[in-house]
Amino acid sequence: SKFETQGLCIMEAMACRKPVVCPNARAFSVIIEDGKDGFLYDGSEEVLTAAIRKALECDDALRENSMQKARSYSEDNCARMLIDLYSEVIEDKRKRLESKRRK
Repeated sequence: SKFETQGLCIMEAMACRKPVVCPNARAFSVIIEDGKDGFLYDGSEEVLTAAIRKALECDDALRENSMQKARSYSEDNCARMLIDLYSEVIEDKRKRLESKRRK
């Protein structure tokens, strides 16, 4: 689907060392490094077909990279990334408020 928002299906496949083929859009292009841990395609059926062929012929290194990428999105890591993001947003807001007070 072009409208997968969280990439859960992708992560499940990658965790099982299965090569994934995804549209070069939205969450897919953030998660997948084309040719390293999966395959991205733009546009036509011919391009999709070529990406599927690459996935079917991929080596163990790509499968291992896929599994490692999926592990990097573990619950603990995702929670840590979310906490870091919130901390960054809060700190930015604090700095803006301090800057306004000085004016």
